[in-house]
Amino acid sequence: MQSTFLQGSMGLCPLLLLFALAFGWAQETPKLSDPNQIVTPTTPSPTAHNLTHGPTPSITAPPTEQPAIGDSTNVTAKTPAQGDPIAPPTPAPPLPPGDTNHTGAPPTGPTTVPSAVRPTTLSTPSTAAGPSAATLADENKPDHDVSSTHPSTTTEISTTPFVSIPPGGSGGGEDTAIIAVTVALSSLLVIIFIIIVLYMLRFKKYKQAGSHSTSFRLTNGRTDDTELQSVPLLARSPSTNRKYPPLPVDKLEEEMNRRMADDNKLFREEFNALPVCPIQASCDAASKEENKEKNRYVNILPYDHCRVHLSPLEGVPDSDFINASYINGYQEKNKFIAAQGPKEETVNDFWRMIWEQNTATIVMVTNLKERKECKCAQYWPDQGCWTYGNIRVSVEDMTVLVDYTVRKFCIQQMQYVFIFQALLEHYLYGDTELEVTSLESHLAKLYSPLPGAGCGGLEAEFKKLTSIKIQNDKMRTGNLPANMKKNRVLQIIPYEFNRVIIPVKRGEENTDYINASFIDGYRQKDSYMACQGPLQHTIEDFWRMIWEWRSCSIVILTELEERGQEKCAQYWPTDGVMVCGDMSIELKREEECESYTVRDLLVTNTRENKSRAVRQFHFHGWPEVGIPADGKGMINIIAAVQKQQQQSGNHPITVHCSAGAGRTGTFCALSTVLERVKAEGILDVFQTVKSLRLQRPHMVQTLEQYEFCYKVVQEYIDAFSDYANFK
Repeated sequence: MQSTFLQGSMGLCPLLLLFALAFGWAQETPKLSDPNQIVTPTTPSPTAHNLTHGPTPSITAPPTEQPAIGDSTNVTAKTPAQGDPIAPPTPAPPLPPGDTNHTGAPPTGPTTVPSAVRPTTLSTPSTAAGPSAATLADENKPDHDVSSTHPSTTTEISTTPFVSIPPGGSGGGEDTAIIAVTVALSSLLVIIFIIIVLYMLRFKKYKQAGSHSTSFRLTNGRTDDTELQSVPLLARSPSTNRKYPPLPVDKLEEEMNRRMADDNKLFREEFNALPVCPIQASCDAASKEENKEKNRYVNILPYDHCRVHLSPLEGVPDSDFINASYINGYQEKNKFIAAQGPKEETVNDFWRMIWEQNTATIVMVTNLKERKECKCAQYWPDQGCWTYGNIRVSVEDMTVLVDYTVRKFCIQQMQYVFIFQALLEHYLYGDTELEVTSLESHLAKLYSPLPGAGCGGLEAEFKKLTSIKIQNDKMRTGNLPANMKKNRVLQIIPYEFNRVIIPVKRGEENTDYINASFIDGYRQKDSYMACQGPLQHTIEDFWRMIWEWRSCSIVILTELEERGQEKCAQYWPTDGVMVCGDMSIELKREEECESYTVRDLLVTNTRENKSRAVRQFHFHGWPEVGIPADGKGMINIIAAVQKQQQQSGNHPITVHCSAGAGRTGTFCALSTVLERVKAEGILDVFQTVKSLRLQRPHMVQTLEQYEFCYKVVQEYIDAFSDYANFK
């Protein structure tokens, strides 16, 4: 702050000096009271012009029309007529004996003095009776020597243009002073404004730097000076003394929406009100020199009163320490152990803790590396078994699933808001996960009317799904004017975060869009590409999508025409070859099954001169209105598609109906739910459909389609009671 003020003062000093000089110069400028008077500098200075005079002194010229200062027009003051008044002669200043050069400069070279106004040359005749003239030199001739008949008497002076002031006019000196003062004051105001802006910017930068350079102090008052990493914590602003009482669960949604308003303003205030450490606790064990290397971060340490104690190793001091703390649960003491991600040198200690605490479940909520930074050492073998200290660890089974709840916590406030979101989710929807053995009894409850609700449990459950807001602001590309004609239904447009992008056609803008969304499956992200039935002018885009994302399976759940309306353009040939831009499609085989048709297509990219086999499954069991009569046909086509995927590689499955939402969503939901039933014997139709709707609008569009999902799962369980894999 002080340095900024001094810098501003130093910037003002030259300006004030300039202002004083300009004002003084304006005050010293003489006023022209006589219109016939010629103003010349009283002190001669070097100039580029020589004044040659004879024994007769010069006379003044009569007043002429006033030229603009700096004008390049030549103005000549003529000799006065006979009888005109002549001003008395002005004697030349005396020269020192033996020296005719007034300025002391070498007489052979004229001196150039820069000036805002062009200098003039005044020439006087050598006789008193002869004519005289005063001439304003042309600007194109800056150096002009005029010699009289007496070249021995030569001196150099500087003059200004003749200025004539009409009677009653204001003086030129006053005008000049006003201009100088105005310019100086304007410059002063501009400089002051710039200094204020720079000061504010510097203060803001200083404040931001201060918030990021907070030194971390351990709770026992000891400042850690190790070079270990530290977790960047938020700069906590001073909080008010406002109280935050417990919230009734029926007010949770209302309170959450209120606190999320204005960019989570109330959440930030509440988070800042949390005490850093509500009790006086020490971290003496974690702060020991012997244990410093066991801590991943210098400011995330376990308190002494609740840290996990390991059994000491004989002859190894401080071997009872691990960076882990007991955490109480609801009405249960030490329900959790919160531990840091093991470091390479603490993996053995980590497994000792697991063994000694008899822990059966480990929840890991970090990746091994995030943003190229090591967050956790891999403490398990990739396969087989490995020994960590005295503990042998073997991998018996591994299942890779899609994590639907991955969230990147950029700041701690987002973690705080997530707690509310999780609580609200549980309050609104409850626990919807079911064991397959309890599905039948659960369906009986869903079909029973709910007291006071005016509808059954199934309808109430579906209403919760329809209350999920559609994020229209996240459909920018699909709503562009150039892409609107590519959408079959304007209410079903893919979200930006998971829309399928196709290569841009050379020289054509907005050609990377197609109405299709990536959808996560049970084991794999982006398992499906849910899209609308191609329009006649988007068939080429459809095949470009198939080629770009190497999709080998296409599921079509609609007829080309239903109830007299086109639902999908025919994008495959009935025989021969169909050409779509750079793609050519050839029908190789067609087979009719019980409820669907299988078509084997050969897709060739003529530009790349490559071909791929694509299999299409055309489901015919969906009537024009309503849902299929039973789930057998859907179970069979899902099994056939899964078998094809195992043979061709797990590239995305392309699924479409007409709009790419209702039937498409039902197929994706059933495929995901049945796959989990096979693997775990657990199903959750509600959360599966909810996840689909968060990825694409209106997935599983009607209550009938939602009920159909439950019926198909029940049929599958009845048919495959041993949960065998699809055959």
